[in-house]
Amino acid sequence: MRYLTADYIYPLNEPPIKNGVLQISDAGEVIDIHRDKINFQVEEIEVFKGIICPGFVNTHCHLELSHLKGMIPQRIGLLNFIKHINNRNKFNNGPIQECIHLAEQEMIKNGIVAVGDICNTKATIRQKKKRNLIYYNFIEVFEVNPININSKITQALQIRDEFINSNFKASITPHALYSNHPLLIKKILEVNGSDKDIFSIHNQESDLENQLFELKKGKLFKWLKMINADPDIWNKRAQNLDIINEL
Repeated sequence: MRYLTADYIYPLNEPPIKNGVLQISDAGEVIDIHRDKINFQVEEIEVFKGIICPGFVNTHCHLELSHLKGMIPQRIGLLNFIKHINNRNKFNNGPIQECIHLAEQEMIKNGIVAVGDICNTKATIRQKKKRNLIYYNFIEVFEVNPININSKITQALQIRDEFINSNFKASITPHALYSNHPLLIKKILEVNGSDKDIFSIHNQESDLENQLFELKKGKLFKWLKMINADPDIWNKRAQNLDIINEL
């Protein structure tokens, strides 16, 4: 049994407790939170400066892109950001793996215990096998041309199955409404096919998306037309909220 105290204990379900004592079993489970130290011998208590609180959850992470840290200028707009992300594969695997390791260590240092990680590749499996953190893996797909949907789903299934075979939780998820044909999203729902599969999507990260779906204009609209995206992407969605009908 362990007894831990700090300047404040943050239970989250009630206000912070000043100088409270956290009681933990030998298995690491929280047994109780005591509001004072009167009933304890001083030598029984481990004292920490600062606060003690539950571990943090990083709900949206791109661990496999850690090697791009500091390489993309800020405030360059959505389309320029996408162009920089497209250079993600111009690196050797060695530096990529080292950056993944360092990024995970940074999360641990900052009190993160669980991660919802967006995955386009299998690059993070090696680090995740060390079981330093709990991961849920969102196998992300994007495709704007219906002719390529089956091949994208096949590729995503291969990646998902490799995560599952490594005893990780994983499901396939679309990137965003502007980058996924409506038929692709329906296909994703079909192949997941379980209420336990979690669904994640980038939504309305810039006003360009609203211009695309509501007004059929703007830089994102012009870019999609330039890359020969199927018009059903914007014609069949008057608003981003139409995704609710697809789900």
